[in-house]
Amino acid sequence: MARCYDAERFQRPLGRFYHWLQTRVLAKVLGRIGPRPQIVDIPCGTGRMLPILTQYACSVTALDVSEAMMAQARRRMLGHERVRFIRGDAKNLPLKGESVDAVFCIRFAMHLTTAERREILREFARVSRAFVVVEYGCNSRWHEVRRFLRHLVFLVFARRHTYPKSVARGEILDEVRSACMDVIGWYWTHRILSESVFVLMAKPPAGALAGKP
Repeated sequence: MARCYDAERFQRPLGRFYHWLQTRVLAKVLGRIGPRPQIVDIPCGTGRMLPILTQYACSVTALDVSEAMMAQARRRMLGHERVRFIRGDAKNLPLKGESVDAVFCIRFAMHLTTAERREILREFARVSRAFVVVEYGCNSRWHEVRRFLRHLVFLVFARRHTYPKSVARGEILDEVRSACMDVIGWYWTHRILSESVFVLMAKPPAGALAGKP
């Protein structure tokens, strides 16, 4: 699965377009959190986002629970000295408290329950000195209609169900507050085409350093 992961999701035209949208948004977020931060990417997966992260960071820790996924990431980042790989669980990170400037969590939170998201947010806040960036699936009336239509298409033509993984804006805010952080920016991958939004969080008083969202 690790060997085929990128090919099945991000090497076809639609997947490449989605990847371009995400890297475009990430560049905006990275520009917001300040110059040359120390970053941890959790989970790093096959390392799809490591090239853009290393462009802005002075160092990147790539962490994943899967050795197979990290093996693909290592191949992708061969020769990049500023990337180190660590095997670990997002719920119990093998990192010291406040050991990095920013934690990035991409394409992961939408697969978790509310309790699990709250748990990893607390852990992210523990290891970060300032910022946490989490990609959420954010719900809205338009996205409910879009998801319903998509569900019908998959049910009729693919003979299978799709499952909503998005949460309301208010729920995201509650989860962030439960980890003693503040939301200082919402960065949509594409408001119409996708429910994906990168939520920039800060540990007080780090929010004041980044200015207004």
